[in-house]
This record gives sequence, C-alpha cells and structure tokens, in this order.
Amino acid sequence: MLTVYSSIVFDQKFPNALDETSTMNADALISSFPSFDMSGAREGTQTFADHDLAYMQWVSWYYGKPDENQQPKGRKLLDAPGFDNPLYGLWNKDAVIQDGVGGSGVMCMFNMQDSNAVVISPLDNFMASSQYSPAPGVVEFGIMGNVTSVPKGYAMKTIMHFSEHGINGAMNSWGNIVRNYYQKGALSTARSKDITLQYLGFNTDNGAYYYYNTVPGKNYEETMTDVKEYADKVGYKYVLLDSWWYYQGEDGGVTNWTGRPDIFPNGVEAVYKNTGWLVQAHNRWWSPFNEYAKQNGGKYEFIIDSVKNGSVPLEQEFWDDLLSVPASDWGLRVYEQDWLYNGLYLFVSDLLASVSLARTWLLQMGSAAEKNGLTIQYCMPYIRHVLQSLEISAVTQARASDDYKPLVDSEQWRIGGQSILFNAVGISPSKDGIWTTTLQPGSPYGAQGRELHSRLQAAVLTLSTGPIAIGDGIGYSDVELILRSCMKVCHALYYRCY
Repeated sequence: MLTVYSSIVFDQKFPNALDETSTMNADALISSFPSFDMSGAREGTQTFADHDLAYMQWVSWYYGKPDENQQPKGRKLLDAPGFDNPLYGLWNKDAVIQDGVGGSGVMCMFNMQDSNAVVISPLDNFMASSQYSPAPGVVEFGIMGNVTSVPKGYAMKTIMHFSEHGINGAMNSWGNIVRNYYQKGALSTARSKDITLQYLGFNTDNGAYYYYNTVPGKNYEETMTDVKEYADKVGYKYVLLDSWWYYQGEDGGVTNWTGRPDIFPNGVEAVYKNTGWLVQAHNRWWSPFNEYAKQNGGKYEFIIDSVKNGSVPLEQEFWDDLLSVPASDWGLRVYEQDWLYNGLYLFVSDLLASVSLARTWLLQMGSAAEKNGLTIQYCMPYIRHVLQSLEISAVTQARASDDYKPLVDSEQWRIGGQSILFNAVGISPSKDGIWTTTLQPGSPYGAQGRELHSRLQAAVLTLSTGPIAIGDGIGYSDVELILRSCMKVCHALYYRCY
C-alpha cells in the first residue's frame, strides 16, 4: 500500500502465474483487493451514521446481464437504465452497489454534512478490472471473473483519492492525478486536436433525418451534395457518416470497412470532393466473416468466435493499414468506434477471458490513429473504456448519452452527471446530434418523429463541450438557433463552436 499525495494506491500483485482461474461468471471476480464492508455499519455512530454517508457511482453504459437462454448466447440487446447517471444512494449496510463487467466504474463516497469526499477507481489494467458486491454494503475490487489465467508478475492498482472540496472538487483532483499518471492532457488538449470539437458538423447518426434515409430518388452521394448546397448558410465543416455506408454481414458485424457502390457510386471520396466536408467515420464490431481475417482469405490475424458471431483483430499492422488511407482522399479526421460494450461483452469470449487482449485491442487502434493524425470517439462505452482512454492520446471524446431520437418524452439530453467524469479524464462528452425544428416530414421516425424542445437540446449541446452536429433534413433547419452555438471565424467560411 503506497500513499501518493492525498491518495492511497492499493497494489494487487501476482508473483506467480495462475492457471484455470475462471469463475465461469464474467461479472464475478477471481481476486479481491481491496474490499470494503459497510454491512456492519451501525446507525447513530459518528463514523457510519446512515444519514451522513452517500455515494455516486459512474457506470455509464450499464446494461443488465444477457439472457443465457437467448440463442445464440449473449446476442440479446440489453436494456440501459437511462442516462440520469451517475447512480447514487446512501452508503450503508443496505447499499446495493452495481458491479460486474458493465456495472464497474468510478465511485465517489461523500459525507452529506460537510465537503469530505473519497473517489475510488482502478488505476491501471482498466479493461480487466472489475468490482463486485457479494452482499449489500460490500464492494470488492479485482480481476473480472472469466479470466482464465494470470501471467507471472501481473499487477493491478486501485486508487483511493481523498478531498475536502466536495464531489466536483474530488473528481477534478482525482482526474488530475490519473491524467498525470498517464500524461494525458486536460479537456483543452482534446479540443485542440479534434476537428469535431472545434467546428459545426452534419449528423447522419440514429435520430438524424438522413439515418438510413436519403432524398427521394437519390443515393447518399447525391443526398450529401444536396445537403451541402442547402447548408452553406450554416457552414458545416464536417459530416458524420454513420453505419449505412460500409459492408455488413447478416449478423450485423462489419465485413469490409469501405464504401458501398450503391451508397457512393463514385466512392466515399466523392463526398469530400463534392462538399469539402471532413469526415467522422463510424464503425462497429467485426463480423466473423470479415474479409480482413486470414480465416476468410485476408492477410491479418483475427480471433474468430463462431459461437458468439464476432471477431477481433490481433495485429498492429491491421489497424495501421485500416486507418492509413490518406485523409486527403476522403477527408477522414475522426474514427468512431461504436458498439464498444457489445464488442467486449457479447461477441468475442476471448476478450473476457484474457487480462490483456481488450487493452491491446484498444491500444493498437489508438496507436494507428495517432500515426495517421486521427482522433477517436468511443461510442456505447462501458466506464472501463472511458478509463482506458487515459492511456490513448488519440481518444478525445466519448458518447455520454444514448442515441438522440426526436421523440416527445426523450430525456437523452441529461448528460451533466456523466460529463463530470469525462471532463476529469480529459475527454469531451458527446450528446449526439439534434433536430432544430419540431416537425420534419419524410424522416424515418414517422408520426412520432418530432422535437418539442429544440432550444433545450441546442443549449445542452452547446454547453456540453462535445461535438455540435445537426441532424436536420433539407429545408427544416432553424439557422438562427444553430448559429447561437458558434462564433464566426472571419478568415474562414465556417463557424467555430464556442
């Protein structure tokens, strides 16, 4: 146990190799250190008074456990509890702490009578680190339960950081410590290198007007050109190309990450040539039938999981080649890795069975992006992915919300709690796009597609420090509202996010 400034680092070491360690439950632990037990707390004592102690728990994209009877196993889409996170409650003998692969994250315990607060989180090996609550009021930290072996010399650190400046102060100072530990810059560093955090963009993600939807009688290449002509009065600098533009297998996984000719007859390069827009390019998990794997005639080593219908690349060369297409050819600036929770938890068993594979996967991706001058957005992440970004300078942002939908009852805009954590680790929270007017006929959302709170959506989007990308259809933008989020740059034809 090592004291660092106002923090304690718990160092769990494995001097000898361990084999056959799996508990057969990914959401349990194969080790436990440190552990905290509030189950014996007595109401009325000075230290453990039930009315004094509370906790906040950042779990972000926390999903329930998959239905083991679902076929194929693990392919059930899981339900998110909403994004009014972090979760919170009284820290006492009855506290129910979320745990497991999806429920592990960052916790802040605080005293409601003063400004004392404690933040506890993993400090390294984020992708293999989990927490487990075997009983109310008890939380343990260690290696996730499906890991099958631990190499000699492996270690896992957990940090406990103390503050006298409340929850926000504790999270900020904890963030300074963990960022310095990995030499990760503050949020201003992310903003300075990511084009989507500096300029207005156009969104085609889920919730946008042109999500799997084009101008009638036209393909996507022609649609984007039409949008450009209409949107010149706004001045978009980039476009987010969502999952509709590349090849996918019947299982939904990616088979080839290149533009389809029925989508872009003249190649994805034509969008850049016709519009001048830079590109944020979406990607999802890899199909077991992807064309890059040696098993399918490709040139790269992959692990293929034929049971869960997923795959994961093993070589740095794969990522270097995938992201090395000259940006001048099609304007690529941001690589968006979506479906992160699925890729880890549902589609490839080896990612949960190894203490290092998931980390290596993300490090290779980040290294390739850095080499090619790209930044990365993590989408649908667990908190372990958010923490892993500390080691990867190319990761500048992550989704802090569910997908935007123009629906009356949506509270997708509630990202304040998540933003506390994202800011602490030096990345921008992405809220996703918005509609700026209420009714946009011809959208893929039918009669329910309406946005009654566009000003609220625009205000949150502007204040988020994340991307400002508009998802309106041609003829339906509130230009005045959009431009309130920006200031004009006199020497350019575009508007900078303010």
